[in-house]
Amino acid sequence: MFAVGATPSPELTPAVRAQIEVVKRALAPWAAGQMYLNFAETTQPAAPLWTGAAHQRLRQVKADVDPAT
Repeated sequence: MFAVGATPSPELTPAVRAQIEVVKRALAPWAAGQMYLNFAETTQPAAPLWTGAAHQRLRQVKADVDPAT
């Protein structure tokens, strides 16, 4: 699911986000286990972007390659 809403003025942003949440809750029974990375246009936790095993493997690669961060 990808949702968008027009906010011609900043005070409309909360209302649009609230309606997006309504749609997300309505579609939740059909949600996939993972998110599609290219559609993550807002800050998201990293774990739902991959399976648990893939996420752990990626964290280990990062720790091996770039341990300073």
